[in-house]
Amino acid sequence: MKKILLFITLIFILPNLGSAATANKVYLKLDKTEITAGDTVKISGYVKPKKKNVKVRIFYKTTYGWAYLKTKTTNKKGRYHYHSAPAEDTYYRAKIKIHNKWTWGNKKKFVNVEPLASPITPDPIVVPDPNLDPDPEDPPETDPFPACGEQYTWFNHDILNTGVYHSINPLGNVNPSGHTFPTDHMYYYLNSYLTVSDIYAPGNIYVESITAQEHLSEDPVFTDYTIRFRPCTEFHNFFMHMSGISTNLQTAFDQSTSIDNSCSEYTTGGQNYRICTREVEYYAAAGEVVGAAGGNDGQYALDWGAYDTRTAISGVANQSRWYEQNLYNTCPLDYYDTDNKNYLYSFLGYMEQKRTVEPLCGTIKQDVAATAQGRWFLSGTSGTSWQEDHQLSLIHHNVDHAQGLFSVGDSISSLSTGTYSFTPTFSSYVNRDFDEVTADGQIYCYNTSTKVILVQLLTDTTLRIESQELGSCGSGPWNFSNYTDFER
Repeated sequence: MKKILLFITLIFILPNLGSAATANKVYLKLDKTEITAGDTVKISGYVKPKKKNVKVRIFYKTTYGWAYLKTKTTNKKGRYHYHSAPAEDTYYRAKIKIHNKWTWGNKKKFVNVEPLASPITPDPIVVPDPNLDPDPEDPPETDPFPACGEQYTWFNHDILNTGVYHSINPLGNVNPSGHTFPTDHMYYYLNSYLTVSDIYAPGNIYVESITAQEHLSEDPVFTDYTIRFRPCTEFHNFFMHMSGISTNLQTAFDQSTSIDNSCSEYTTGGQNYRICTREVEYYAAAGEVVGAAGGNDGQYALDWGAYDTRTAISGVANQSRWYEQNLYNTCPLDYYDTDNKNYLYSFLGYMEQKRTVEPLCGTIKQDVAATAQGRWFLSGTSGTSWQEDHQLSLIHHNVDHAQGLFSVGDSISSLSTGTYSFTPTFSSYVNRDFDEVTADGQIYCYNTSTKVILVQLLTDTTLRIESQELGSCGSGPWNFSNYTDFER
């Protein structure tokens, strides 16, 4: 009888022991080795011994090494699969965790990606060769770029691979106190911000400066980069928060003879930075790798901003307090050929929510003169919109335009730095849309997402604001007791 019980016990226990054993090998294969850009390749494989709920990490090859792509869990047969859409030739590999250490699986697998032909090939951009001096007696002109003229199509290559970003946040985002005013650049939000991905030149461009910025408040301290570039004289661009720059750009930075190569430290948004900027002369062809995005903790996006001195923003409340560059702010996506522009516009928004009001690419100009709407500067201070920490914006959200937004810096004693949202009304004195608040002698009250805020336009150019612990606005009237004044 004891032998029978032992036999039955072994029948039930041994399979479970085998199931609980740690898998010690992982295999990976591809269903295709050649695809066209935009198509998907199926990555599949299994672990050995075959076991359910084993985590497998999939990686792909970039210029900077192996980049993490996805974690998959095996099914009851020890198998896993994932669909990827690489934009260029790459390798895939998998890792498995053995004894608390991630270990590579079988050999890497290669997929060849045939690029899609550009639907429209813009006229080639002719830039001078910096190494060519046809007449030493005739020094080069100060500005080496071709004039933009009437041409507005300069780009034909996406700056990141398909699948690296999930949305492009339009112009006008706020993140006080460092970005209390609507930002002059867009954000390419990354699917996996700790994954390092290549950044490409959007067209034939001339890189004219590189900034290395140390984030001194971070632990550990890390450095990111800004490059400024132009395809033509009047059209200026910049990439910010690049986690790395290409070898060629690093060489240009190291060998720069620019006298503007001193370093300085500054504080904004409660964070400390040290920056070093150098002028460079480097020509990059469309599609050339100029750097990397991703890989730094807390940096979820790549920033891209532009300004074009052929166009100017009009109708701001007080132009003298605007940073000059901002007066020419423009959307870099508008400088692509039509098909590529339409494709990139489909990403404008955040995640699944899209911006639906014109201009679809957003705007940094929300000022409405003689109303509460727009940018405000702490009363008694001087300076332009470049210094944002102490300021205030009363605006609409850059994606959900129907949403009113207080963007508050660090100078209102009754209201902490941050954003406060509400749904505007178009009558009464509660939640009144900012562009309908005038110097009419009335105090307006706002039931925001977390605070009750009082606002009054004292004159066309002076605004008073305060937060009170009221619970809700009620029907008024309201009075100030601990206010802060702003001006234009």
